[in-house]
Amino acid sequence: MHKRLAFSVIVLIAVIAVVGPIFAALSLARSRGLESQQAQALQLANNVLVRADSVAKQFFDMHDALIKAQADNPCSEANIDLMRQLAFSSSYLRAVGFVAGNSLVCSSLGIAGNGLAIGEPDITTPRGVSIRKAVRLPIAAGFDVRISEKDGYAAIMARDVALDIDTHTTGMLKGVFYLGSTELVTSSGAINPAWLERLGSAPSASFLDGDYVVGMRRSSHYNLVAVVATPVVYLTRNVRKLALVMVPLGAVTALLLITVLVWIARHQTTIQTMIRTALKRHEFHLVYQPVVDLRTGRWVGAEALIRWRRINGEMIPPDVFIPQAERAGLITQITERVLELVAYDINHHFKAFKDFHIAINLSAADFGSDRIVGQLYHLLRTTGLAPGQLIIEATERGLINAEESRRMIKDIRSLDIGVAIDDFGTGYSSLSYLTTLELDYLKIDKSFTDTIGKDAAASHVPAHIIAMARSLKLQCVAEGVETAEQAEFLRTHGVRLAQGWLFSRAIPPAELAQKLRSMKSVIRKMEDLV
Repeated sequence: MHKRLAFSVIVLIAVIAVVGPIFAALSLARSRGLESQQAQALQLANNVLVRADSVAKQFFDMHDALIKAQADNPCSEANIDLMRQLAFSSSYLRAVGFVAGNSLVCSSLGIAGNGLAIGEPDITTPRGVSIRKAVRLPIAAGFDVRISEKDGYAAIMARDVALDIDTHTTGMLKGVFYLGSTELVTSSGAINPAWLERLGSAPSASFLDGDYVVGMRRSSHYNLVAVVATPVVYLTRNVRKLALVMVPLGAVTALLLITVLVWIARHQTTIQTMIRTALKRHEFHLVYQPVVDLRTGRWVGAEALIRWRRINGEMIPPDVFIPQAERAGLITQITERVLELVAYDINHHFKAFKDFHIAINLSAADFGSDRIVGQLYHLLRTTGLAPGQLIIEATERGLINAEESRRMIKDIRSLDIGVAIDDFGTGYSSLSYLTTLELDYLKIDKSFTDTIGKDAAASHVPAHIIAMARSLKLQCVAEGVETAEQAEFLRTHGVRLAQGWLFSRAIPPAELAQKLRSMKSVIRKMEDLV
């Protein structure tokens, strides 16, 4: 069942690994494509705006020149001659004329008899400019012109002169809005007036709206806004182009991810299978890290540490196989093996040392198991350990379930087994949490011991931990002591127990027993001398 579930998870991850990068590549391609088309729409809108500004400037220059002439008769020969000069010198104005009422009375093309009817203005701006967007004149049969007029003087120009920009984009919409209204001065195609709201007070805006990518630019000289909208078909085309590059990259990424996942899956499966085999073959063994009394230098205990030597002699580090055993649900089996090995070592090596304790590490899974208390009771019964000779060490992570931890610790301590919290300060617990647990020892993690005698920011932490342990009536055990300076600091701060390479590396049980016998012999001789 677990294998099928694990396989299903791996398959799901593999599918995500395949689809994910490709989907990300397509998403990135679309995002880049949209950015590209928005930039293009903004550039085209800028081109329209440049042309619209130029048309507006030529109109106002024409108007100012005719007003400055102060002709008594706007349609005098001299004034019409000036109109001709202004029209000839302009690149966008086809003709210049004078409007009275709704009639073109005269122009640079000559006097129009009783005048030509040009109709009512479509737009009249606050600056007094009247715009007739589409006027059909006899002299321009077949197409409409636009007439802009102020103070009677008018510019006649091609209807879409501001929109005449070079582009190869089929289906593109172009237009020029007059600010202050949603009126279009000129346009080609069905421009949506609501687009103007998207600009707000910004100088420009670009966005995707339905079937169009829209770009808008505001004039800094006149109350004009140029708008260009390009069909999304170009976005699709750009996405397709980018996808031709991005999707293969996504596929390569997916392949690499699958390769890594397969390697991890095989590696984990291999390690977990190896652990099961190792348990059957009894490839695990114990070494013991001595615990020293800092006041006397005597070895008063040892921490049992699990080690794995494969049948071919290869050593697998604990930081490799312990996490794998936890993930595979095998850690409780390893703990069971540790208890068996401890029982054997006590009966064969440590039976004579009644004032010597053994510390055993329990995992979070062990604290969630109803079997562990019975297993510890069996260990005591088969070894004859005296009260206080067995200590259980639990990490903060293992005690995260407060209610269950309290119950388990109470049951363990009822067997006269001491309980220590290991690696204090590196996990999850807080001081208020610790006060609710019946503990006997607090172990100072090596990471804090290392700061002693250094100028590190955390160098004051060991003293605080020691003071806290004292307030909770817990005995401290310092881990990772490697220098005499560290040992002296701990001793002067009231720490009695310590372990680390300053005193001894972790050693096999037979070697530990031999060391204890030698120390006992030395102590006996010293006592005889006294």
